[in-house]
Amino acid sequence: MADLTNFIYCINAERIPSKNGKTDSVNAIGVLSSLTPEFVPGTFSFSVIFSVLDIDISGNNTVQITFFREGEQENLVDSGVITIPPLSPDSDDIQLPPKYQGLNMSMDFRNVIFEQEGLYNTKVIFNDQVLAIKPIYVKGKR
Repeated sequence: MADLTNFIYCINAERIPSKNGKTDSVNAIGVLSSLTPEFVPGTFSFSVIFSVLDIDISGNNTVQITFFREGEQENLVDSGVITIPPLSPDSDDIQLPPKYQGLNMSMDFRNVIFEQEGLYNTKVIFNDQVLAIKPIYVKGKR
């Protein structure tokens, strides 16, 4: 069963190509425990990084990310359903047990409009299953 791990809010996510061109890694730049735009109401850009393990990487998978204010129905961000094509492990790679095989993913949220301070959530949906809802507090600097 899919397992969400390593969820991080950050200023920016940077994909680092591997030397062999096979497996990229993702670096978090400016890890955040809260979102602090200059003003609320106002806009703010940030990224999330997360891993999904214990999945079949050789088949089609889907992911959807939504971001919303706590207690409200309307999404401020909705990625829509993204199809992840099958991946085949390379013969050079370390063969991990299936429970530890998976994907590292990142998503940028650009110019998200925050009308109010308070608690917001990112929902991660993988293969139509909600894996987690991760909260973060938003407060304007001024």
